[in-house]
Amino acid sequence: MSRFVQLHLLTAYPPANLNRDDQGSPKTAKMGGFDRLRVSSQCLKRTWRKSEIFENAIDKGIRTKMIGRNAFEKLSEFASLTKSEKEMIAKNIAKAFGSLKGDSLELDTLAFVSDSEQANIDKVISSFQNGVGSATVESNSFGVHLFKVLSRDIQTSIVELITLLKGDKEVAQLKNDWNKPKGLKEIIKNKKFKTSDDASPYDYLARMIDKIDEWQEEISGEHDVSDDQLEVFFADEYVKLTKEILKKLSLGALLTGKAAQEIEYGILKHKNHIKLCEGWEKQIDSWVEKVQSSEDDDFISDDNIQSLKLVVSPGAIPKSAILTNAHTNADIALFGRMLASSAEHNVDAACQVAHAISVHPVVIEDDYFTAVEEMNQYRDDAGAAHIGETRFAAGLFYSYICINRELLKQNLNGDEQLANKAIRALTEAAVKVAPEGKQNSFASRAYASFVLAEKGNQQPRSLSVAYLKPINHREHDDFVHDSIAALLKQRDSFDKVYGKCTDEPYELNVPEEKGTLTELLDFVGK
Repeated sequence: MSRFVQLHLLTAYPPANLNRDDQGSPKTAKMGGFDRLRVSSQCLKRTWRKSEIFENAIDKGIRTKMIGRNAFEKLSEFASLTKSEKEMIAKNIAKAFGSLKGDSLELDTLAFVSDSEQANIDKVISSFQNGVGSATVESNSFGVHLFKVLSRDIQTSIVELITLLKGDKEVAQLKNDWNKPKGLKEIIKNKKFKTSDDASPYDYLARMIDKIDEWQEEISGEHDVSDDQLEVFFADEYVKLTKEILKKLSLGALLTGKAAQEIEYGILKHKNHIKLCEGWEKQIDSWVEKVQSSEDDDFISDDNIQSLKLVVSPGAIPKSAILTNAHTNADIALFGRMLASSAEHNVDAACQVAHAISVHPVVIEDDYFTAVEEMNQYRDDAGAAHIGETRFAAGLFYSYICINRELLKQNLNGDEQLANKAIRALTEAAVKVAPEGKQNSFASRAYASFVLAEKGNQQPRSLSVAYLKPINHREHDDFVHDSIAALLKQRDSFDKVYGKCTDEPYELNVPEEKGTLTELLDFVGK
C-alpha cells in the first residue's frame, strides 16, 4: 500500500470573489514577484467538508463552541436538577474540550467533536437524570490513590526493595522494632544511605538496593510486615504530602490508631466513605500532572487545592468519560484537531492542503452596481435606490493536496475501507466543488480542467514552483495548455534530479479528453 496520495489540480474560475479578506476583496499572495489570486486552505477544507459529496459519503464530526449550551438544554429536561446544578454540569462537560469564555457556557475556541464523543456526552447527561447524586460514587480510598500517583516516580525502586526484603516468603519478616528509631531508620543513618548532596529525598533507595547484603540480616526477624507498611515507610515524604493535601481538602477524617494499623494503607484512608464524582481516580491523575507541569507546582497552594476539590466533587466530569481517540469521523481523521488542555486526544491531520494560487498575475477589479426602485418609475426621482461596489477577479488556480494514507488509517483505528472511502470523497469534492464565496453574484462554479494524482512512499513535494514564473509571461497564450505543460515539466525535472519521486501517476486531462473521474477515484481509493 502506498503511503502518500498527492493531488495536483488546475481549476479555472470566471470572474469571482471565492475567498475574501477583511476588506471584502479577493485574497491574494505575492509569488515570483507578482500578485496572485489565492484561496486559503481553510476555505478549501471547509468547502469540501460541507459539500454534498462529502456529506453523503462519510459521517462527519461537528465543530462548535456550543457544547455547554447544548448540554444545558438536554439537562433542562431533568426536573431533579436545579438550574445551578444544570449549569455546573454543562460547564464541566464543555471543559473537557477546553476553557470557557468567562463564566458562560461557551468554549473560548471551536472544538472538533466526534460522534463517539457526542454519544459519551449524552451518556454522561443521562447519568444525572435522577439528580447529581445519581452520578456519584462513594469511596474511602481517595488518599491511597492520591499517594500512589504522587509516589509514582519511585514505585519501581520501592517494589524492588520490598521484593528483596521478602526473599522467597509471601511477606517480609523483620524485627519487631523495624519501623522504630532503632530499626531501619538507624540503618539508613549509620550506613549513610542519605547524604546532603542527594538531588531527591529518595536517592537513598538505590543505595539500599545496591548494598542490601550489608544490612538485610541486621533487620531480619520473625515479625510479618506487609508490603503496604513497607511502602509507606520508604515513601514517607509522599505520605506526609498526601496527608497535608487531604487535610486542606477537608473531605472527612482519616483513620487513626489501631484501625489505621490493621487496614491496608489504613493511615491514608478516610473513616467513612466520601462522595466523589465517577472517574475520580483519573481526575486525580490529571490534577497531579497539571500541578507538576505548571508554574505553581505547590500541591498544597490554595489554588491547587481548590482545583482538586472541583474536579473530584459530585457533579465533576472526568475528561476520560467524554474524550476518546476511537474516532469514526473521517473529517477529524483527515484534517485533525487540537485540544490544548488534553494533548493525548489531539489528532494529527492526515491531509495537508496548500493555499490555491493563480498561475498568472492578477489585478483585482471593482464592479460598480445599482439596484433600481421599481415602485416609483413614473416619479421624478425614479432610478437607483441602492448603489454598491464589489471586488472580483478571474484566474486559473493550482491546488495541491497531500494525504498520508497510513496516518489516516491509524486515525480511523485501522479501518482501511473507511480510509479509502474518505480519500475518494475528498478527491471528488476537490475536483468538482467550488468555494461558496459570492456564488449568487458570480455563479463561479467550476470543475478541475486537469488533475495529476500520484501514489508512492517517497517524500512528497508540491509542484507550485512550476508557476514561479507566471504563465502569461511565456510564449503561448493558452493558459490551460501551458499550465499543464509547465506542471508536467516540473514533475519530470524533479524525477530526473532526485530520482523517481512517486511510484504511480494518473492524469485526468479535460482539454485532451484523457482519463475519467471514475478511474481517478478508483486510483486514489485503492
